Amino acid sequence: MVMKIALIGSGSALGKNIIDISKNNPQLEILGFQRSKRKDTANTKFYPILRGVPKNPEVLNDIDAVVYLIGTNQGSDKEIEQINVEFLKNYLKVHPKGCPLIYLSSVSVTTQESTYAHSKKVCENKIREQENPYMILRPSLLYGEYDRGNLYSLQNKLKWLPIIPSPPVEHQIQPVHMKDLSEFIILLVQNGNYENKEIVVSNPNPISSYEVIKKICENFSTPRIVIPMPLKMIRILIKLVTFIFTNFDLKSQLQNMSSHEPFDSTEALKLGYKPRKFKGL
Repeated sequence: MVMKIALIGSGSALGKNIIDISKNNPQLEILGFQRSKRKDTANTKFYPILRGVPKNPEVLNDIDAVVYLIGTNQGSDKEIEQINVEFLKNYLKVHPKGCPLIYLSSVSVTTQESTYAHSKKVCENKIREQENPYMILRPSLLYGEYDRGNLYSLQNKLKWLPIIPSPPVEHQIQPVHMKDLSEFIILLVQNGNYENKEIVVSNPNPISSYEVIKKICENFSTPRIVIPMPLKMIRILIKLVTFIFTNFDLKSQLQNMSSHEPFDSTEALKLGYKPRKFKGL
């Protein structure tokens, strides 16, 4: 039996990864909703979307599940709130009754007080208020094919520095590869795992931010010196950088770095999530 999955925000990096993984799966049919035009493929049809609302909402009526991927941590506070919260509100008005919904949130809702984290908290509440089966996924730091933010954006900034400041060695992160998350999402849909709750999706093998930066530096043509610093000092440096470069797109993520207990992905692992170890970009 062929399952039809709608990706709201299929033009995102994660959306593209899900589509790639689905290409060789004859049991899946993807409906991709995105702003930019794209030609249909063997098992994926694309439809236009505006401010979170498909221009052809009637095509959602016979699908098996919706995966909502629209979200951003870039831009002004107003822009982040509008894209994350208002677009979701708009979409929920046309979501098919009884259709399961997987919402991509962020583990930052448990550790940060940023505008992005707040907007995701609001969105999670909106998902809980609606009457359809749902699953809220809270991934930690994402990286992988098609991604041009997060670690890849950091790599582009670091390549200009001969000496690179790093968070302290004890500061750890749990990066999640987008293909691993994509495979997990497809597995949830195929198994019908909608438990009306939040699932943390993180790497069970934490790695030091210092080691991550060292691995990133391996991609550079010349060696770099990486110097661990206290988080307080890192935040001061970020303020200086953002004063000079007003469009520094990692400002929010880096300023909100904090030390916390490792994220627990036990429940995701029980449901079939299979993460890989971080080996670099």
